[in-house]
Parts: sequence; structure tokens; C-alpha cells
Amino acid sequence: MISVAEIIKFLRFEGETGSLSTGKLDMKYFSKEPLVGIGRDPEGRIVLVLPAQDDVSGFETEYAEFDPSCKVFIEETDELLPSVSTLRCAIDRQNEEKLQALAAIIKGIAELQEDYGRCGKAIHEMKDFFNNNFQTEIPPSKIVGLIGELLVIAKSPDKNLFVGLWHSSADASFDFSSGNNRVEVKTTRSLNRIHQFSSNQISEGLQAKVFVASVSLQIVEKGMSFADLVKHILTDLNSNMRVKFMDCVIETLGLVPELVSGIEIDFDSSIESIWLIPSESIPSPKAREGVLSMEWRASIGENLKTDVSLYEVFLEQ
Repeated sequence: MISVAEIIKFLRFEGETGSLSTGKLDMKYFSKEPLVGIGRDPEGRIVLVLPAQDDVSGFETEYAEFDPSCKVFIEETDELLPSVSTLRCAIDRQNEEKLQALAAIIKGIAELQEDYGRCGKAIHEMKDFFNNNFQTEIPPSKIVGLIGELLVIAKSPDKNLFVGLWHSSADASFDFSSGNNRVEVKTTRSLNRIHQFSSNQISEGLQAKVFVASVSLQIVEKGMSFADLVKHILTDLNSNMRVKFMDCVIETLGLVPELVSGIEIDFDSSIESIWLIPSESIPSPKAREGVLSMEWRASIGENLKTDVSLYEVFLEQ
């Protein structure tokens, strides 16, 4: 796959307005194997051409339009591509930051298609990015929380097992679930482990056996980036788990991992910081009669952690 720098060169090309025939594309980059093309349409929009994505629906925002199944003609050769998908983006080509972001998205999408044979779901998960005029707005707390979950996966001797147990939706009640066991990951950038808890996850009334994995990220100036952490885990996954893993990451972020910046970790120290704590050991307030739910912050001390490993929690089932 071509580099982000090369993609940016293609994105900068505007061409002459009205110089294209209706329904045809001016391709500045085109490869048949794997099928990927970058060019422009008669309206001057940037167009990414990929194989058809028949498992998803299309969408249209103010700045982008995704058609999962269509046919297009290449202007230069008059060649018909009968079954492709197109992502058309109306972007300010003079805005370097937006061009960089879109180039990273295009590279990420094309690599997903090449590696896993589909990318339509990922494009849908990034709809907010296109709707927000190609600007990234990921709350730091979301990145920190996701890094904690990835470190739990990275620590496991069987990463395929843990990806299989990982939530399929970012809104799931627990981060890892199997049978009657649950693990909820709480992550902080501070050495003082103060976490937010909810009675929906920590309660005597829950039938499941719940553990809390407390993670204290070791932030450094030059360490492992988010994208590097993702790649580190991918190398140990089988093909099915790689697909699920990337789906979960992109759904949570709404972006490809390469666009996450600003946080780098000491990988070894962060891995070693993971404590596993039975939910019944978590300090919690007592609810009065009539209280339906509670949220609270609690400080976690080393005396609360168990010697049972995360792996053993699910292996013993």
C-alpha cells in the first residue's frame, strides 16, 4: 500500500472544474490487485474506490458520501468498474491538517480491505469524522480507557481468547465476559488509583462473579504509541480475531488507530501495573431503601488485589 505522503500528493490534485465527463472518474492512483483507486469526480470531490461492500448501507453527510455498491467509469481508459464502492469527500485541499487526517483514513481503510477483505463497517464507524469536516475529536478519557482494555488483552498468554471475550459493543456493561465471570477495566494516568464505579457493575445483587482490572498507565515522552499497541496485539491473533479486534477498536474510536496521538506509554511498566480486584473488595457506599442506582469514586490500594490472574478467571470455567 502507498504511504500517507504519497496519498496526500494525490489528494492535492484538483484538476479543472468541468473537465470530466458525467459519471466518470479521473484516477490519480489505481491498482487492480488489490482493487484501490484515488481520484476525483466531476464535482471536484476526492474519491476513494474499493471493492463493493454489500454488507452495509450507504450514507451521505455534508462533506462525504459513501456508496457501498455501484459502477464507475475511468476517464483515461473509459474502463467500466462494475462492482465497486466509492467514498467521495469534499475537502479544503489547502488545509494541511485535514489532508493529513483524510490521507491516514484512506490508508487505514485500504489496508483493512486488503487485510480482511472488507472495510464497509469501518467506514460507517467513522461517519462522525466525515460529518465533522474531517476533524478528529476523541476525548482523552476514551483513549485512556481503551488503552487499558488493550493492555489487558496484551498481558494474556492467549490473546485470541481475550479478544473473543471482549465486548462487541463499546456500550456493553462489562469489558470482558464469559459464562458467569465478568471483568471491568478501570484505567488512570495517575499513580493514585482513583476510579469511578457504578452499582450497575459493582453490586451485591449481581448474579455474575465480577472482577475489576485496575490499570495505572505509565505515560512517557517517547514510548509505545496507540497504533503500535494495536499492531503489537494483532501479530498474535488469528484471522477471525483480527477482524473482531479491529472492528471493536474502530467502533470505539470512530477512527483508524493511526489518527490517535498525544499519549505514549511505557509498555512493560503499564502491563505490570494491572491489578485484579474482586468486586466485593471495592470500597462502596451503602444504599438506603429506595435507591435504584449509584455512582461513586473510590481509591484502590494494593492490599485489595488478588493473586489470581486475569487468564485464570476465564480459564477455570
